[in-house]
Amino acid sequence: MGYRSQVVFVVKYYNEDLDIDHEDKEKLKELINSSDKNNRSLAIELFKGFDDDISTTHIELIDVLYNSDCFDADVNTEYVIFNGGYLKWYDGYPLVDKCSNLMHGIDDEMFAFVRLGEEFGEHETSGSLCEFDITLHQSIDF
Repeated sequence: MGYRSQVVFVVKYYNEDLDIDHEDKEKLKELINSSDKNNRSLAIELFKGFDDDISTTHIELIDVLYNSDCFDADVNTEYVIFNGGYLKWYDGYPLVDKCSNLMHGIDDEMFAFVRLGEEFGEHETSGSLCEFDITLHQSIDF
């Protein structure tokens, strides 16, 4: 069994200040959302060509999260949201260590990480939660 957590990553892949027309933006979003790893990598490389803030670390983190079977992914017009529930998220696990190392190579305003533990009030965050309008809530509603 062990202690389980909900883990969410939000990784920006697009800067709204860039001058890309709507049609190109939608095509690139479709490539990012593709189940084909080559399409995702191609899309991120294309975005990287428009935006120097998108680094190879971004590409690697997005690929690691997409290729793990722990997360559901949702793509919007600027970032990818990875949501995983009931995960064993401990230092020493290969996926956890890989993601932690990659997060340290990305500017804080380009990603957000949240882990909510099973125990009330237990959480961990990194990156910029306010950049992505992320707030933490833990409550019981009737």
